[in-house]
Amino acid sequence: MRLVTGTGACTVNGRPLDEYFPTRAHRMIVSFHDFAKTPETQTLLRAIDAMVRAGGDIAKVACMPTDP
Repeated sequence: MRLVTGTGACTVNGRPLDEYFPTRAHRMIVSFHDFAKTPETQTLLRAIDAMVRAGGDIAKVACMPTDP
Protein backbone atom coordinates (compact mmCIF):
# COMPACT_ATOMS: atom_id res chain seq x y z
CA MET A 1 0.00 0.00 0.00
CA ARG A 2 1.22 3.50 -0.74
CA LEU A 3 -0.04 6.71 0.77
CA VAL A 4 -0.29 9.43 -1.88
CA THR A 5 1.49 12.31 -0.17
CA GLY A 6 -0.64 15.37 0.49
CA THR A 7 -3.90 13.74 -0.60
CA GLY A 8 -4.74 11.27 2.14
CA ALA A 9 -5.44 8.71 -0.59
CA CYS A 10 -4.03 5.19 -0.38
CA THR A 11 -3.33 2.91 -3.31
CA VAL A 12 -2.44 -0.76 -3.62
CA ASN A 13 -0.59 -1.67 -6.81
CA GLY A 14 -1.67 1.69 -8.22
CA ARG A 15 -5.38 1.11 -7.59
CA PRO A 16 -7.48 2.98 -4.99
CA LEU A 17 -7.99 1.05 -1.77
CA ASP A 18 -11.79 1.12 -2.18
CA GLU A 19 -11.52 -0.98 -5.36
CA TYR A 20 -10.31 -3.90 -3.25
CA PHE A 21 -13.18 -3.59 -0.76
CA PRO A 22 -16.16 -2.16 -2.67
CA THR A 23 -18.86 -3.46 -0.31
CA ARG A 24 -17.07 -2.64 2.94
CA ALA A 25 -18.54 -5.84 4.42
CA HIS A 26 -15.41 -6.22 6.57
CA ARG A 27 -13.48 -3.89 8.83
CA MET A 28 -10.16 -2.78 7.38
CA ILE A 29 -6.87 -2.60 9.29
CA VAL A 30 -4.42 -0.13 7.74
CA SER A 31 -0.87 0.03 9.03
CA PHE A 32 2.21 2.25 9.04
CA HIS A 33 5.69 0.76 9.54
CA ASP A 34 9.07 2.35 10.17
CA PHE A 35 11.56 -0.36 11.11
CA ALA A 36 14.52 2.03 11.21
CA LYS A 37 13.32 4.44 13.91
CA THR A 38 10.38 5.87 15.81
CA PRO A 39 9.18 8.96 13.91
CA GLU A 40 8.26 12.20 15.65
CA THR A 41 4.81 12.31 17.27
CA GLN A 42 3.39 14.68 14.64
CA THR A 43 4.54 12.35 11.85
CA LEU A 44 2.77 9.43 13.51
CA LEU A 45 -0.40 11.45 14.06
CA ARG A 46 -0.42 12.53 10.40
CA ALA A 47 0.01 8.90 9.32
CA ILE A 48 -2.88 7.77 11.53
CA ASP A 49 -5.07 10.60 10.26
CA ALA A 50 -4.27 9.68 6.65
CA MET A 51 -5.04 6.00 7.25
CA VAL A 52 -8.44 6.84 8.77
CA ARG A 53 -9.27 9.35 6.00
CA ALA A 54 -8.32 6.71 3.43
CA GLY A 55 -11.02 4.42 4.80
CA GLY A 56 -9.23 2.38 7.43
CA ASP A 57 -11.32 1.28 10.39
CA ILE A 58 -8.32 0.43 12.54
CA ALA A 59 -4.99 2.27 12.27
CA LYS A 60 -1.92 0.25 13.33
CA VAL A 61 1.58 1.71 13.86
CA ALA A 62 4.79 -0.33 14.15
CA CYS A 63 8.10 1.43 14.78
CA MET A 64 11.63 0.61 15.94
CA PRO A 65 12.49 1.91 19.39
CA THR A 66 15.94 3.47 19.49
CA ASP A 67 16.32 4.27 23.23
CA PRO A 68 15.93 1.89 26.17
